[in-house]
Amino acid sequence: MENRDISRDGLTWKFELKKGVKWQDGQPFTAKDVDFTIKTVLNPKVPVRSRFGFDNVKDFRLVDDYHVEMTLSKPYAPFIWTWQALHIVPEHILSKVPDIRTAPFSSRPMGTGPFTFHERVSGSHITYKRNPNYHRSAAGLETVIQKFIPIRR
Repeated sequence: MENRDISRDGLTWKFELKKGVKWQDGQPFTAKDVDFTIKTVLNPKVPVRSRFGFDNVKDFRLVDDYHVEMTLSKPYAPFIWTWQALHIVPEHILSKVPDIRTAPFSSRPMGTGPFTFHERVSGSHITYKRNPNYHRSAAGLETVIQKFIPIRR
């Protein structure tokens, strides 16, 4: 609750991003990443899981590197869940690709979390390694392996 502000009419939502957060390649996480992600979600040419809630965004603006402000077309109380479900993507990588739908990022994702994508073995597993740039305390594990288990019916 302390990192955002909602106007009395429920139309203007302000968010403050945490400072010191870095992408797993060491680049800073900023409001430009949020701006790029919102524009990508709202772009009808880009297939996304859902635009629900974001289709209510009438205006979006960057205040500075760590503050964003959105104006909704109508009050929408569940917008906080919409916002929380947003997977922000790195503008510094994806803004340079000719077609985001076929970007290598889709098979080699990168985020700001405690583990980095290391490898995917189709039908077998995905391996993650500890992120040295994580903004909180280091993960207690060096490596995490996610195994795929086929379901037999």
